Amino acid sequence: GTAWDQPVVDDAIAKNAEALGYFADAAKKSSFQYPGYADPLNSYDITKFQSFGGVWATTRTAVLNAANLQKQGKEGDAFQQALHLIHVGASIQHSQGPMVTYLVGSNMKILGMQTIQRLLMDTKLSKIDLAPYITEVQNAVTRTDDIANGFKMEYTIQTAYLDDSSFQISGDAAQKAFLEIQQWVPWRAWVPKSYYFQPHKIIAEVTAEYRKVVSLNSTPCTETPQQPSYASTTPNIWMYYVRSYFLPNAIGQFMNEMAFHYGTELRTRLCNENFLNGATQTLIALKEFSQDNGALPISLTQLVPIYLPSVPLDPYDGKAIKYSAEKKIVYSVGSDHVDNGGSTGDDWQKM
Repeated sequence: GTAWDQPVVDDAIAKNAEALGYFADAAKKSSFQYPGYADPLNSYDITKFQSFGGVWATTRTAVLNAANLQKQGKEGDAFQQALHLIHVGASIQHSQGPMVTYLVGSNMKILGMQTIQRLLMDTKLSKIDLAPYITEVQNAVTRTDDIANGFKMEYTIQTAYLDDSSFQISGDAAQKAFLEIQQWVPWRAWVPKSYYFQPHKIIAEVTAEYRKVVSLNSTPCTETPQQPSYASTTPNIWMYYVRSYFLPNAIGQFMNEMAFHYGTELRTRLCNENFLNGATQTLIALKEFSQDNGALPISLTQLVPIYLPSVPLDPYDGKAIKYSAEKKIVYSVGSDHVDNGGSTGDDWQKM
């Protein structure tokens, strides 16, 4: 439900106390390294992804713990819990793991910033207490090279599974496709596997696609990137049955298209995330200003230089983040780069 149930909250936090302790220790570290990614060619194991479920469960418990600490009057601890989410999330994003790792860190960091915004609504902390949080949030800005590094790791992992001599394939889809091609085209069962799957050729194609997707997702937020054609289509295995009659490397092409359903969604996530970062800094400064002056400023320029060294930039137009004193919101022009005055609602990515 939506109502606060203190006994349930206490039970959840007590059961996860050890995990929260590990989380607090992780926040003190300067970097994150998933053991399997230190030597991906020799130690990578897809089943290690299962452990990220535990990380995500701890993240949700940390959000709950922050709210509980504020209710207990331990506001400094509550903000520190939210900052732990931001610090750990940022270090995971910077770790050069594959995209699933990047996304875990991104979601963790987003929840941390949203938690700070909720805590700000009812906080009684003074300006002196709140001011350092601006710098800590600012230091967690997402870098474009985090996405590029994630794709590079995925490339390393994917190409490592392409073994010409033993026909080792990443995942079950390609092996299943090969067996079904033989079933549906029995008169071609004598054709060697190398006809359907040519690792050297597919590695060249995969390399080209990775370069393309890295370039697309590195496009500045102020520009509108071209959406790749493969991002809007769904691979059809039946098409490859037909292709197999006429074209070699049918399985290789199927694998390639299955792997590359990346459009520019990650770039959009990065732009939105960095807007949320700037908005969180601004909201902290607005809270400080209202404590000192009893009202919100008419313009964000009134926050400089006492509360902010400068107004954070909107990643979508490179100009100062937008603010409406009347609506009491900060907002971005968004991916269409049009300032429509902002809006209110529950989904910050649509506002």
